[in-house]
Amino acid sequence: MHRCYRTPHPMLTAAHGIGMGLLRPGGMLTGMTRTEDWRAIGYEVTGRFVPNQQITLKCPPQNSPNPLPELWTAQSLRFRLTALSRKN
Repeated sequence: MHRCYRTPHPMLTAAHGIGMGLLRPGGMLTGMTRTEDWRAIGYEVTGRFVPNQQITLKCPPQNSPNPLPELWTAQSLRFRLTALSRKN
C-alpha cells in the first residue's frame, strides 16, 4: 500500500523498522531487499541493496497523511532498550 491513512507517520516507520530488525546488530531479520518493493509501499530509497552497503529509507509524510501527529503535541513514541540476559 503506497499510502496509509490509518497509521500515523512516526508509528508506521517505527513499526516497519522494529518488525524487520533494520537496526539489529546482527543484521535484518526479515523484510524487503528490493528497491521496487520499498517504493511500492511508499518509501524513497537512496543507495543499493548490496552486501555491506548502507541505504537510506524514507517514507514521506504525504504517504501516511494521518492527522494525529499534528493534533497530538506530546511525544507519540518512546523506546526503552534493555539487554536480554541469558542463563546458561
